[in-house]
Amino acid sequence: MNLRHVYGHHPLIVRRPSLHWWRVVVWVWLCGLTMWLPQGSGAGELYRDEVESFIGTDYLVGEVLSDLPVYPVFAAPTSSPAPKPELLGYAFESVDFLEVRGFSGKPMNALVLLDLSGHIRYAQLVSHKEPLFLRAGKNKLLEQFTQQFQGLSLRHRVELGYASEPPERSADYAKLQGVLNGTVSIQAISKAVFESAATVAVAKLRVDPVEQDIKKRRDPSDQSWRQSVDLDANPPSTEVIAPTTQARAWGQSGEPMWLSIWRKRWLDLGILGVALMVLSVLLLRARRLSTSHRRLRWVRSGYALFTLFFIGWHAQGQLTIVNLTAALEAWRGGSDLAFMLNDPITVVLWAYVGVSLLVWGRGTFCGWLCPFGALQEWVSIIALRLGLRARRLRQALDLRLKWLKYAVLVVLMATAWWSPQWHELGVEVEPFKTAISSQFDRDWPYVAWALAMLALSAVVYRGYCRYICPLGAALAALSVLRRWNWIARRSECGAPCQSCRHRCGYQSISAQGSVQYSECFQCLDCVAIYQDPKACLPLIRMDKISHRSATAASQGAAGVAS
Repeated sequence: MNLRHVYGHHPLIVRRPSLHWWRVVVWVWLCGLTMWLPQGSGAGELYRDEVESFIGTDYLVGEVLSDLPVYPVFAAPTSSPAPKPELLGYAFESVDFLEVRGFSGKPMNALVLLDLSGHIRYAQLVSHKEPLFLRAGKNKLLEQFTQQFQGLSLRHRVELGYASEPPERSADYAKLQGVLNGTVSIQAISKAVFESAATVAVAKLRVDPVEQDIKKRRDPSDQSWRQSVDLDANPPSTEVIAPTTQARAWGQSGEPMWLSIWRKRWLDLGILGVALMVLSVLLLRARRLSTSHRRLRWVRSGYALFTLFFIGWHAQGQLTIVNLTAALEAWRGGSDLAFMLNDPITVVLWAYVGVSLLVWGRGTFCGWLCPFGALQEWVSIIALRLGLRARRLRQALDLRLKWLKYAVLVVLMATAWWSPQWHELGVEVEPFKTAISSQFDRDWPYVAWALAMLALSAVVYRGYCRYICPLGAALAALSVLRRWNWIARRSECGAPCQSCRHRCGYQSISAQGSVQYSECFQCLDCVAIYQDPKACLPLIRMDKISHRSATAASQGAAGVAS
């Protein structure tokens, strides 16, 4: 579509943006730093005595085997003496076999005890870095979810239900009760438990975990295949036949795990798709939308409500700097981004934001699709109705404060290099997890910070977005990808007309009249002013000239007639 036709015919509309070298430098530095971040070892975290303390006193744990990072587990001795302890199965940490990344981009690690018949006798979450589940009460939810794998075999067909659905279990099927706001996390745990267990099963057990004929199973009452070995012995293994696909490891029919999630969320994805198409039409026809200030205000406030309630609180589609750091860390560690497919709403939003960056810049997300931004928008609307008008900062102070968000972004990346623990705390500068993902159900310091940022928006319009947000800084730096200056300007903009500049709530128009797209939130107020004959000085002047010409013409005609 020709942008001249969409936005107007002024030659400045379709001019390619100038390249801001400092944004290129920031992104080269950040990406370079990420490549040199310390990489995870992929090794387990527990020693033998720690494994034994986890699984309880009913078992004895032998030394780790030389050919596979598993611990042989034996029945604890009874009162009657036995010449040799009885081998029951193998305990292992999932991270020793595969690194399954959660929402944070960090690997999940679970301790699993697999018995010799291919059943999971014990499953416990050892460690994770999921930001929504770091405190004790929330962490307990993931631990309880992991414990649901106990008693399942590798031949079970497993489905992950919602948090509101009770668990179900039969001889060959199990529906596990999910965790609210934890879709990606529980998918990662499930994959870690089952695929690591399947790998151990085909390497060490005399069963094939992917055999689908339930008739070829060994009779559980037949104990002849069990072995009695010393605690430090290395039990013989069968031929290693590693699972070739994720579906085989799950005992499924060949469908990727993430695809079932997308299918399950078809309604949410359909609503989001329609909403994004509507937004695209609105932005491509921005001049028509902005011919009426009242209509523009109603459309913006209405879409903000949709973004807050549906995209944010319902669909959990709040994009965050954690998405970027997780993707960069996975790339640095040699992993793909398949773990992100478990969150379809986030994937669709990032895809749309990526395309919109090329056309409009950061404003499409920050101004229309950010749930926390929408919440700030409505706080400002309510505050204005109550008589509290946001302050407009002096231009020099505003320009200095806008650099703060870039400093926050750099600090977050630096802490990822120097101290991952401080990095995990540092990303809490984003109030998104508290206000949107957790709906304020967090410890009081996080709630206080989120409320403070909302209060700030009542005093300084969208103050958090403009001055603090590291995700906004990252998107602003990516404005180098934008291909058009799509907001129409006239030669009179800036000198003498300052109407757009003084009315821009984001203070993203310079004194010279040019739009700073890296700070533009695409509110379209300047587009409305540009075509308002009562607000745009050049149009007012043209109207006066036309009126004078018409008056002179009529007077001349009257004189000729007389």
